[in-house]
Amino acid sequence: MKVHHFTDGVAICGDCMDPAVVDTVWQIAGQGVPLVIADPPYGGIVNEAWDNVITDGYLALFLRDMTRTYADLVVAGGAL
Repeated sequence: MKVHHFTDGVAICGDCMDPAVVDTVWQIAGQGVPLVIADPPYGGIVNEAWDNVITDGYLALFLRDMTRTYADLVVAGGAL
């Protein structure tokens, strides 16, 4: 995991479902953020191990879990 600080935000590079990443996001964000951007697996559109998913059902569960993990972090009117 790498954390990059900018004047107008933070970029955290790592697996968004890794507990260390989740903890870091919550520590940095504190009271919430207006925007969370993640690059989840898309199901084989690139030839990378992270993009290979077993089934569409697995991908749907992953996206559901990711949304549940970060939904409370986004402030009202924000976006995930």
